[in-house]
Amino acid sequence: MLRPKGRKERQLKLFSREYETNESRRGLLFRLWKEQAWDLYDRLVKCGEPLPLHCKGCGMVHESAVKCNRKWCPSCGPRRGNERAGRMAVMFHEIRWPMHVTLTVPNEERGVVRPTVLKELMAGMKRLRRMALWRRNVRGGVLSVEVTDTGNGLHPHIHALIDCEWLALRTPKPHRGDTTETLRLKFRSAAEELTEAWKTAMGDERIRSVKVRRCDSGAIVEVLKYALKSEDVEKCQGEIAPILRVLDSCRNVVSFGCCFGVAMPPTPAYDLGCPCSEPQWRPGLPAAMSAERADVVARANRQLEEAKMWDVRAAFWEHRAETGLKRIAAERAKRCRAVAVDSILR
Repeated sequence: MLRPKGRKERQLKLFSREYETNESRRGLLFRLWKEQAWDLYDRLVKCGEPLPLHCKGCGMVHESAVKCNRKWCPSCGPRRGNERAGRMAVMFHEIRWPMHVTLTVPNEERGVVRPTVLKELMAGMKRLRRMALWRRNVRGGVLSVEVTDTGNGLHPHIHALIDCEWLALRTPKPHRGDTTETLRLKFRSAAEELTEAWKTAMGDERIRSVKVRRCDSGAIVEVLKYALKSEDVEKCQGEIAPILRVLDSCRNVVSFGCCFGVAMPPTPAYDLGCPCSEPQWRPGLPAAMSAERADVVARANRQLEEAKMWDVRAAFWEHRAETGLKRIAAERAKRCRAVAVDSILR
């Protein structure tokens, strides 16, 4: 018989789930601080801070957190992407022949970020949509821009979920009686047609290939996911601030054709468990909050500061473990991590 999880086990699970996000956010803040990108630093520094709310009617207190709602934030970016995918999943019912198309361009030079790179990518996509190959075969769809960097330079690309039975002009459609070799030749010829059209739209002969595949409703998550993953931020070479400014310079999600103007369901309101029929939430704690509540908040703040201190010590010893003194430093880093978690659970 499984033992039910207690308070400490539940708190440890929540802490471990949020720990990776907080680490990515702290790492991004540190890079912005080193680059002195204060316009971006000020937007991110308050994200995740505790924000107590109280109901004006009954005085109920709810612990929340500040959100920056930036598309490149390690915490808000995935949340925005998942919420958008859930709301825009209604578009999938308008698509009869779902097809997932990935359009890429050559990587930027390592450590170099052009401010107009995403605008040029979207301008090329507009030219492609006006071509006969796209105009005669695609009924509509939704597309998004994603930026990655695996160490070979900035790699912007487009994911598109389109309604298209066959994306080619000169190549005939596949038929039921076609052999495997015939199908392979038709698919290759259709991919070459799309590649040539994409080269013409972008004006770049270095483009090698595109990716096209049939998909199901799960592709909406791939298309509408966040623009910059937290693990890609750590791999970005050179300064990170220009990349974030480029992401802020243009829209990342665009719908067109049969998917344009589709009514989206409203964002669901979160139920905070207030017993009032019409709760009126206000930021901050109520003025008549008891001294016991104030002591609990002060104790939680002290525990958080202690955990941060031990977290910094653990990061120091982990760095020492990579450079030298591997066994001793690794043991001390593990001990510091344990103390940091224990200070949260106390």
